Amino acid sequence: MSITLKLPRSFAGITRGKFSFEAVGETEEDCLNNLTALLPRIKEELFYPVQEGSSALHGNLRPNVSIMLNHFDGRSLTRKVQDGDVLEIKVGAS
Repeated sequence: MSITLKLPRSFAGITRGKFSFEAVGETEEDCLNNLTALLPRIKEELFYPVQEGSSALHGNLRPNVSIMLNHFDGRSLTRKVQDGDVLEIKVGAS
């Protein structure tokens, strides 16, 4: 199942000028994990650091980050995704 991830232009330095990526997964979190594996530096822009001793791959989303699934905002990252869905990352002022 292929999901399109769209990134803001403010990430140009991290993404080397590419603003759209393909990802796979069953949830938003799976797709973001694909993205952070491909672009490790983006993790610190999207998430708070993982607390020591945690088994989580990343911390909570930063408050200035929104994840849009097919134009609908969400913060839990547990929403299921389907083939052809679009996840768009939006970053506001911190």
